[in-house]
Amino acid sequence: MQVASWRTTYPGIVAQTHIDALSVAERTIGWERRMRGEAGGAPETVLAETAGAVVGFASGGSLRTPFPGFDAELYAIYLLREAQGAGLGRRLVTEWAGRAVARGFHAAIVRVLAANPACRFYERVGARRVKEGSLELGGQPYAEVWYGWDDLRELTA
Repeated sequence: MQVASWRTTYPGIVAQTHIDALSVAERTIGWERRMRGEAGGAPETVLAETAGAVVGFASGGSLRTPFPGFDAELYAIYLLREAQGAGLGRRLVTEWAGRAVARGFHAAIVRVLAANPACRFYERVGARRVKEGSLELGGQPYAEVWYGWDDLRELTA
């Protein structure tokens, strides 16, 4: 799911050599480790399905890099291209926020490549820009924007 989403979302945003090097097998191992909680607490993960097939997911948990006023992070949200624009992204974020609140989290960050058109999506679901920075992928720096929700309960209302 993650690799398929990257291959349709990130051409022209991230170096094609990085996209081409993505491995389903490696990503599967990484996600299995995350889900077992080997890198800290297991993330809260929500799936989106259409006609019985998984077409997307959202995953998050404790904030990985401290930032004042925030205690959670939406690590990933991916939808297959054919599932985009149908409201599933909003539903994933809302469901994830509800689960994060139930686990005791209050405010969350999501880190997004600045050139990603999804930046507007986060603004539409109530996040505000809180920081700009840089992320390194495949040895290359990319501009990054951190968006934040000050109160996750507002996403669940």
